Amino acid sequence: MSRSVRLWAWMCAVLCVPGWLFALLQWPTAAIVVTFVLFTLIAGIAVVARRTSEIQSQGRSHTRGRGAEGFAADGWGSSTALAVLAGAVSVGLAATLEASPALALVIALTMVVCSPPALQLWRELRSPSRTRLEPPGPSAETLAPAAQPEPVVDQSAVAALTNAELCALWRSSYTALQRASTTAARTRLVANRQVYLDEMERRNPTALTAWLTSGARAASGPDRYLDDGPNRR
Repeated sequence: MSRSVRLWAWMCAVLCVPGWLFALLQWPTAAIVVTFVLFTLIAGIAVVARRTSEIQSQGRSHTRGRGAEGFAADGWGSSTALAVLAGAVSVGLAATLEASPALALVIALTMVVCSPPALQLWRELRSPSRTRLEPPGPSAETLAPAAQPEPVVDQSAVAALTNAELCALWRSSYTALQRASTTAARTRLVANRQVYLDEMERRNPTALTAWLTSGARAASGPDRYLDDGPNRR
């Protein structure tokens, strides 16, 4: 869960405190529990659908040779926390609506306006000229296959690395990718990282798949999965 999402979640929780106080004082306990569980389940179904779609998309990207750079899905724990937050917010808003519809409307609008997607849209609307004048350069994923740079690492040297060395190289290449200032440097690093991924898959495809489906992040490494696998080096 990103920092902006965490801050927004805390803000929503604080805004719903008055509604929860009213619910605890005026609502039957059964009504609070039913409302909370119902909306948590609805949000949970949406979270599971989104998470499953992202995992499948990551699997397809890896099959096409794109690696794990674009995989930024939140972990299951963070997604579950958001589902629980949705249930709590629903109880707070419903109780606030019963006590003061105007206040409930203000709280709901505040949550929407301060949400990360709304803030991102606002930033984009404030700098339309920059978006038109400085279009983003082609990424490694949008380049045609013929335009993809050759990796600068020696594949035979990568194959000779231990699992720990290979995973350490994978993590350090992510740091280098974040610091790269040119498209050429970024595309070379992405090509190198693809070599590392291919080597991990060659050694233990089951371990690599388990790492990817567990909520893998580009900056992390599958050390534990490779070390537990049958093809340890």
